[in-house]
Parts: sequence; C-alpha cells; structure tokens
Amino acid sequence: MNISKDISNKIEPYIVGVLCDLDAICNRHSIPFFILGATARDIFFGALFNVKTIRASLDIDFGIQVNRWDDFQLVIDDMLSIKKYTRDTTQLQRIHSETTIVDIVPFGGIENPPGTIMWPPHNDITMRTVGFNEALQHSIEVCVSKNPELYVKVCTPPGLAIMKLNSWSEGEYNRKKKDASDLLFIIKEYINAGNELRLYEIDKDLITEQLLYEHLSARLLGRDVRKICTPETMAVINKIVKQEIEEGSQYRLIGDMITNRMYDDTLPSTILDLLKQFHIGLNEVRN
Repeated sequence: MNISKDISNKIEPYIVGVLCDLDAICNRHSIPFFILGATARDIFFGALFNVKTIRASLDIDFGIQVNRWDDFQLVIDDMLSIKKYTRDTTQLQRIHSETTIVDIVPFGGIENPPGTIMWPPHNDITMRTVGFNEALQHSIEVCVSKNPELYVKVCTPPGLAIMKLNSWSEGEYNRKKKDASDLLFIIKEYINAGNELRLYEIDKDLITEQLLYEHLSARLLGRDVRKICTPETMAVINKIVKQEIEEGSQYRLIGDMITNRMYDDTLPSTILDLLKQFHIGLNEVRN
C-alpha cells in the first residue's frame, strides 16, 4: 500500500511506553511480535487513514511468535521485572500497568494442534490462534516514536478479520459482541483505508457489477483475506461465514454485529448482504 507509515505524532504516550518496553525485551530474545486487536484497528484506520473509530478500551493486545513456552515466560518475566507492571491473577496472558492492560498471546511452534495453544502446566486451558501466523507475516511496519526511534509491526485489516471471526466463534457472550462489532466496522470501512483506487486498477472488474459502496468494501476485504490465508485457515473462516449466511441460519453473527454503536441503525438485512459479499470475495479464484 502507498501509505505514510510515520504516525509518531498520533500515538498516545502510554501506548508508546508499553511498545518500547516490549520491543526491547523481544529484540533481546529474538522473538517477533506484532500489535493486534483494537489498538491495531485504531492505528490502521484512525492514525494511518483518518477513519473515525470507537476506542473500545485501554487494552493493548500483542501476538508473539515463540517455539517454546519458556520463551513466552521469558517475555512475561522480563516485563514484570519493570516495576510498573504486575501480573493478572486470573488470565495467564495478561499483565497490568497503572494506565493499561496488556495481553500478550503466544503462537507459533507451541501450537498443538496447529491453530490452538494449550496453556501449561496442565494444558486445561485452550485458546485458538487461527490466522496469527498469517497476520504477522502480512503485517505492516510503522513508526510510532521518533525519540526514541521505534518501528513496530501492526496487524492489517485482513488479519484482524480472520482473528475476529475466529475469536467470535469461540468466545464468551460479551466477547462475542465486541468481536462481531469490530468485524462489522472493518467490513464497512475497509474501502476507506487506502483501497478505493483499486477499483480503477487491479479490482476494476467490480465496477461492472454495479455494487453498493459498502458491498465493494466487503468484497475487497474478502479478496484480501483469501490472499493471506493458508488452506487450513481458509477452511476455518469459510465455514464460520457460510454457516452465518446460509438459509435457515440463526444469524447469531448478525445479531451480535448490531450492537456496534457506530451502526446501530443498520438493518439486519443490510448486514447479511455485506456478509454475503464478503463471502463471495473470500471464495473468488482470480488470476
């Protein structure tokens, strides 16, 4: 994408502080990491393209790619050695500071089976990490601070869409609504994040279909999700979407999407049409 990647004047100091701490630790241990969740959404849509978002919380979510659980523990221990951080007493991936909550989710070589992690020592807590590897591979690097100079990787909307769908499909009730709401935002606004000109270039075939503007957005997102998915991830995501749009569905995803405060006047039928266009894009085989 032809975008300016210097957003150092748009990132809140408390976020920069956490990023500096985690970057130093991960560099020391040669562990790749990237920003995901609401922070990635706000950076990509808000900071890079001035698309208005609703800040959901003060949480900052990260994915770290590790081959051993010991590597994950090294990162957590090093973060906790900085006095401003404390460990959460209930969630293994979570630490706290005075200003924010930091979730650090491990993935990579520790997945067993692929797309799933089981938390030690008893392996009794599982978390799906479908799409994390693809999201890291296709993340973008942005400058979040000039003094000190700091570049970090940020998940792009196609990666976020994969993770939101996956998280929604397995999440608890309140979490489902948040994931669904975020996914609706990504689908509707994706075209406004540097993608409109594609309709006159590589994706000009869509113009002939005379689709609504938001339908074009959904279709482009579906195409881009397809580009980054492995066959295994595609099978998971495609199944979730297909179940939610087919005749006779309970339309649970649509019901949860309606809770988005930015689109509280959007009709369920309108959302269904958006999901159908997203699904078409997801399954288009193009040269």
